[in-house]
Amino acid sequence: MDGKQFTIILGLAACMAMATLETASARVQLESICTVYGQRKVELVGYGLVVGLKGTGDGGKFPPAVNALASALTRLNAGVGGAGNDLKDTKNVALVLISATVPGQGLRRGQHVDCYVSSVGAAKSLRGGRLLTSPLLTANQSDGMAVATAGGPIIVEDKDTPTSGRIPSGAMLEQNFNSLFIDHTDKERGPILRLLLDERHTSYTTAFEVAEAINSEDHYGDSNSPNNGPRTRRKQLATAVAANEIEVMVPTYYGDDYVGFVADVLSTKIDLPDSQARVSVNTQKQIIVITGDVEISPVVIRSKSLTVVVGGQAQAGGGFVSIPNANDEIGPRHLKPLVDALNQLQAPTSEIIDIIRDIHRTGKLHATYEER
Repeated sequence: MDGKQFTIILGLAACMAMATLETASARVQLESICTVYGQRKVELVGYGLVVGLKGTGDGGKFPPAVNALASALTRLNAGVGGAGNDLKDTKNVALVLISATVPGQGLRRGQHVDCYVSSVGAAKSLRGGRLLTSPLLTANQSDGMAVATAGGPIIVEDKDTPTSGRIPSGAMLEQNFNSLFIDHTDKERGPILRLLLDERHTSYTTAFEVAEAINSEDHYGDSNSPNNGPRTRRKQLATAVAANEIEVMVPTYYGDDYVGFVADVLSTKIDLPDSQARVSVNTQKQIIVITGDVEISPVVIRSKSLTVVVGGQAQAGGGFVSIPNANDEIGPRHLKPLVDALNQLQAPTSEIIDIIRDIHRTGKLHATYEER
């Protein structure tokens, strides 16, 4: 092997050693990888009229907008001609769909959230327009009662899509949205908190590690001690029941202070959690993202400019890359050292993507692969 190849392999070993040290010291809070079951987002929808446009509205080309404007003016006791004929040439009004999202933590009546509007007619642009106050409903609501109202000046954020825009804090809630995050249906065990791992960290290993981290904390109590009294844990609080779900019993010490218990649980730290092995490739932007412990089986790859041997013996020659493990044993290797070596050889990103794609197609890439 020539000096350049030796430098590559030695450098990879040093990088992997540094990564191991960083992993050993990295700890994250459960709040960063978990959500609380019951904290469900609520989607709000509605439709309304945007006024004040500079000749870029629907006009007579979209009769529903004219009819909606006629109905709105009638409610305001402004007389209009029959069937809105007097408004058929109006070009400063557009009919839009409105959407907003109540966060999973819940909100109270009178609080505001951002809302978004999109033209559904012939309007060319919503820039400079203002949404008239409009009712919003939940997506599955059938009683027709507004749970929020939306209105205000529109900000067009994407110059290439002027028919859509955002109204900061434009939707005001007309009722409370509570987050029911504690399950009281289990009479034997008492109140239960359910933690859900996000998709990126879902695995049986991580679920088990989360449960172990919670059970190892000394400050969770399980006695009927008074406030500020001694607390002891007499049983395991947390149990992993699925790859993405952990059940946690609320200790009697907390009483009805469920918010305090949730805060304590979510502040618990664990070592860098196990992540699903995944390779994501963006062919348009030439981006490769590798997460988790991505392994590849021994493989030989030949292209016009180089030869790659993963799991083979080192050889000499220009453009040759050998990625053995410490003992040159036959078995899976890791993808990241291969990509690092190809980068140091200044292989084009497009060629690296082609190599990863072909490794995946031959069944040698042991990870979830996605390409877009």
